[in-house]
Amino acid sequence: MKSAIRFIVVILPLPFLFGFMIVHSLALFNPGYTLIDRFFASLLLIANIFFALHMVAYTINFLSAESIYPLTAEMYFRRYQKPRTAIFIACYNEPPEVVERTLSAAKICAKDIADVYLLDDSTNEDIRREMEKKALIYDLVYIHRENRRGFKAGAINDALKMIDVDYLAVLDADQRPDSDFLREIIPIMESDPKLAFLQVPQAYTNTDASRIALGAHSVQVVFFQYITEGKSVGNSMFSCGSNVIYRVSALKESGGFVEENVTEDFATSFNIHRMKWNSRYYNQVLVKGEGPSSLSAYFAQQSRWAIGTTSLFKKILLTFFTNPRALKLRQWWEYIISGSWFFVGWAHLIMILMPVITILFGIRPFITGLLPYLIVLIPYIGLTTTTFSLTVKWRGYPAKYVFLNIGLTMICFPIYAISALYALIGKRIPFKVTPKGFEERNLPWRFLLPQLITIALLALTSVVGIAKFIIISRPEFLVNVAWSTYFLIMLLSLFYFNTGQIKRPSYYEPLFKPYSK
Repeated sequence: MKSAIRFIVVILPLPFLFGFMIVHSLALFNPGYTLIDRFFASLLLIANIFFALHMVAYTINFLSAESIYPLTAEMYFRRYQKPRTAIFIACYNEPPEVVERTLSAAKICAKDIADVYLLDDSTNEDIRREMEKKALIYDLVYIHRENRRGFKAGAINDALKMIDVDYLAVLDADQRPDSDFLREIIPIMESDPKLAFLQVPQAYTNTDASRIALGAHSVQVVFFQYITEGKSVGNSMFSCGSNVIYRVSALKESGGFVEENVTEDFATSFNIHRMKWNSRYYNQVLVKGEGPSSLSAYFAQQSRWAIGTTSLFKKILLTFFTNPRALKLRQWWEYIISGSWFFVGWAHLIMILMPVITILFGIRPFITGLLPYLIVLIPYIGLTTTTFSLTVKWRGYPAKYVFLNIGLTMICFPIYAISALYALIGKRIPFKVTPKGFEERNLPWRFLLPQLITIALLALTSVVGIAKFIIISRPEFLVNVAWSTYFLIMLLSLFYFNTGQIKRPSYYEPLFKPYSK
């Protein structure tokens, strides 16, 4: 009964979504549009199609996660003969104290099961010597390259040439595995010889030390629940770069890690799926790590992800049109949806501009009566927001995570827009890892001018819109005031995220003692 109610709640917004898209499309043919009106009307329709497709994708993944994923999660835990396994921890000028927490946890996790390798590309000589010392303390293999060809992907490819193993677990420098990480996931790999890799969630432990880390955690929660479970059901789960174990033979058959893309995990997954290997997501928190603790760190991470993902999106589309049988239909759908996500910056920019140009400049991108708003648009928005909040709550997380998620995503719109543009035109930027460790310094406000200017413009739009509605009493002013106020509130979360960083004792978890045989 409970499942049926949940299905109904999640599906309920869809008729209103489709109704709104029909009304919006038909509104383009209404009389009264000028050329400039029609231009912005077309942009608005494109933005709404973008959000509609991602809403449909979320619904599909929710239904798959609730109905099919529990069956696929009944893994075949059978005995295995300790296959040859390695754990790679890649780092580049990372804070040694952050890396040490990962090394110690990985060494305990690997006991009698795997060897641990520290792939250190650090160019800072002091850090490099400290890393080599840590490797000696924890009795693991230290590998340092003089070149940084291919960055993290290149380091992994080079290290794989030196060893002979069946499985490879990859951890970021700040991701600490539980002691039973390998013991729980290796049997799953052993149970399916066509399983190329298995991904487990990323969970942040520093959410009480940084508001940004809390916001980033809320974004991860939404992704690593229904979305990833749904992708797993559709054999479309992609590697997220850390907290993942690979079958080395599948890696080699697909050409190894892609070194030309800064999101090597996503690009490598695409190649693996094209070779007809399977992937799976296992929704158990077996690794805990640290999220970005400042806006500058989060922006750096998101920019890298946006450029890498959007760059691959071009390849995904080209492959789809030239070789449509390379993947199954559900896989194509998931890769296109995932690959297009970082256009959300442009979609948000278009949506933000609509009330501004309507109220301040008299441009009318959506000419229709009040009735479609009341019958279709308002129920669609209300039901979608409610459904999104409920689905998060059903997994045991507070509803405020939804608003943290939306706010943090929205204040990133200039980052996403610029990064997606760079990716489309092929402009290369220097590779940057996400800064690790706690950063007490807030991002200087001068670096947030696009967001601050947008906030001021939306505030002006809301005030002018209210005044115009009082004087003229046209419903379109009230509707656009509502939109501008919504975007204003979401963007004002910038002041929440960029102030009041508080480092608390729980941020520093005690280190494990060095492992001894």
